[in-house]
Amino acid sequence: MNQALRVAMADRGETVESLAEQVGVDPKTVARWVTPGRVPHPRHRAAAAVALGREVEDILAGRFETP
Repeated sequence: MNQALRVAMADRGETVESLAEQVGVDPKTVARWVTPGRVPHPRHRAAAAVALGREVEDILAGRFETP
């Protein structure tokens, strides 16, 4: 999931700070999400997926395709 999240962020030109602002969390929280072994809380996963134009399932499954 972590690599897929990084790829989705890069595809949309999002930074840790910009995604954090859109999701309503601290940038340190988003930084943790892109660290191996960390997974966002379900409500934050959904908000991040919407902000990134992806499906939650695709990010969780580690699918990297650009929509």
